[in-house]
Amino acid sequence: MYAITDSDERLTFFVHDDVADGERDPITDLEPSLGRDLLKFEVHKAVYRAALWYPEDVLEELVQMGYHSMSSNCR
Repeated sequence: MYAITDSDERLTFFVHDDVADGERDPITDLEPSLGRDLLKFEVHKAVYRAALWYPEDVLEELVQMGYHSMSSNCR
């Protein structure tokens, strides 16, 4: 388990209601696999780290959120 240290960078971000509501189920689903309660903060860190490993999933989500590549506007 990772401990917070003085050298860690603090990230603050806000989420829409659909994200806040949607995160409850995955947290509840993960807890039995680990045999313990999970803090939302710890799950946020794990999701962020996983997103760094899978940038194609991040790109797909950004497109679904309405972001589009600049090259698609050049046609």
